[in-house]
Amino acid sequence: MIFAKKSLGQNFLKDINIIEKIVTAGDIQESDVVLEIGPGHGTLTAAILKNAKKVIAVEKDVQLCAELESTFSQEIESGKLELVCDDILDAVENGELEIGSSYKLMGNIPYNITGAIFWSFTQGLSESDLPTDITFVVQKEVAERIVAKDGKESILSISIKAYGEPKIYGIIKAGSFDPTPKVDSAILKIQGLSKERFENNHVAESDFFELIHKGFAHKRKQLLGNLKGHTSKFFASLEQEHLKTKLEQLGHKQSVRAEELAVSDWFYLVRNQTR
Repeated sequence: MIFAKKSLGQNFLKDINIIEKIVTAGDIQESDVVLEIGPGHGTLTAAILKNAKKVIAVEKDVQLCAELESTFSQEIESGKLELVCDDILDAVENGELEIGSSYKLMGNIPYNITGAIFWSFTQGLSESDLPTDITFVVQKEVAERIVAKDGKESILSISIKAYGEPKIYGIIKAGSFDPTPKVDSAILKIQGLSKERFENNHVAESDFFELIHKGFAHKRKQLLGNLKGHTSKFFASLEQEHLKTKLEQLGHKQSVRAEELAVSDWFYLVRNQTR
């Protein structure tokens, strides 16, 4: 038996009811190609294979890869399952994945690379290379912060909402995993992934993310303080009075913090910057 490796952030799902909930959230059709990250022992993989046209599973753990090759030998031989033994971030960066123009992204992913995985499948990709939707098992607190119903946004939540619509489809208790993690998890789905919002606002992705990273540079600081004196090739000058005016037009006080701004506010600020 292959045990979970703490160094790889592995926690394997063992509750079949939860597996079914993830597949239901993924809304997999028989014509769908699914890219699964971190299949582990293949419990979720098997459930996805029942519905999908094809699954491309990317597993970093060499031992687990060998186990998956044995478990799914028939599916691999038939071409219904393609197994890639590599780190997902490396595979994307090196252009090793040949997925096609339409696919869904799923997985029980290591919590410490949630942001990195999301950014790898959005920023820098063309519209046709985006997944149609993403269904991930992530830490409950992270999912709640991404949805941010309390009005406290983060760089990750704003980034995700710039591309799609995140929704929590269920909470997973820690006891559903082996080994048992210290925190509960959640099924997070991001639908409607597109770059239309950037195009409709006439805003470049690089400019948008430059501003939000600067705005969130010091969480406890007011937004105006974080953006004070910021200059770059795009933002030739972010004058304080100009920013104050724009924030007032958005209905915000001058003391507003970055976490209080909605994604639409950020697009407005970038679109109406002072050149």
